[in-house]
Amino acid sequence: MPLLSELFDDVFVINLRESDDRWRHAEAVLSSIGVARPTRVDAVDGRSLGEEGLKRLQDGGTIAKDISGFRARRRLPEIGCAASHVAALREVVERRLPRALIFEDDVDLPCAPAEWTARMKRAVEGLPESWQLWYLYRDLDVEHRVRRLSESTVIPWNPKGTSAYAVTLAGAELLLGAVLPVGVPIDRAFVGAIRSSNIEVYASSPALFSAGALPSVINRRTAPGGNMRAGSHLHPEYQSRWRAAWSGNPPPHSWGLRLQVGVSRARSRLRRRLRRWLHARRGG
Repeated sequence: MPLLSELFDDVFVINLRESDDRWRHAEAVLSSIGVARPTRVDAVDGRSLGEEGLKRLQDGGTIAKDISGFRARRRLPEIGCAASHVAALREVVERRLPRALIFEDDVDLPCAPAEWTARMKRAVEGLPESWQLWYLYRDLDVEHRVRRLSESTVIPWNPKGTSAYAVTLAGAELLLGAVLPVGVPIDRAFVGAIRSSNIEVYASSPALFSAGALPSVINRRTAPGGNMRAGSHLHPEYQSRWRAAWSGNPPPHSWGLRLQVGVSRARSRLRRRLRRWLHARRGG
């Protein structure tokens, strides 16, 4: 079974420079399946853009002037995420890479490496040679509209999630031509491109990768040092109390705050478990 580095001309991992732990996580995951030296793509930290940074992205044709399509409470982080994926696709095009893999840095394997190798072999054998965009992971889809081609390949309908996908040079060019300037979250932009540009798209099923349990960094809403994104909508004075409670040092007489933090954590755990259950139930 050829290694991924033999099947693809480069393997990209989108990662914030400040997130060395996540980079090491991605390196370890990919090393376990034969990718020794992935290429690091500097992620755009949307939280740090400011008005000038946003204007540069808009003037450069990366982000649309009208940004109302991004969710209001997560607008800048979603813009940063979109700009990061655009940067990876542009590198594919600029370097004229025939085939490339693009990962977010929380990617994980859905099974043991030995089982993954067998799954990958079946997926490659079932993938049409004319593919241009290949989803190796989908978060959600409209399953009754998904069309199965083989035991390992489907034609997705409305794939969500950009944790792991592959593109050909032609696919990257078509994607960029269709999504730029980006005015909606990047996974929605990809779906729009699929519908409008006749990109030949497939998805592995069962999935070859999964989104790991690490909390989102590119798409988090708090500033560096605050991984308690659930409280980022609060008034600044209350945020400090929330952060203290989240870290296990709540201020005195704050049973209500402790309860809120507990509920928030429980909801996060439930979402992760539900996501894993859905993937297991539909076989990826």
